[in-house]
Amino acid sequence: MNFYSRSLAAEVGPKGVRVVNVLPGLIATVGAAEHHSATAAERCVGFL
Repeated sequence: MNFYSRSLAAEVGPKGVRVVNVLPGLIATVGAAEHHSATAAERCVGFL
């Protein structure tokens, strides 16, 4: 994604167009940790 954004910015930048790249990701919160640990536990039940 970063390469695409840089290439696009190089192409349209001279025309005055800005390119913004946002890379969403996981934010470490208590709720996220609880959700992911519960999901992992559910998925591993058959493997333990």
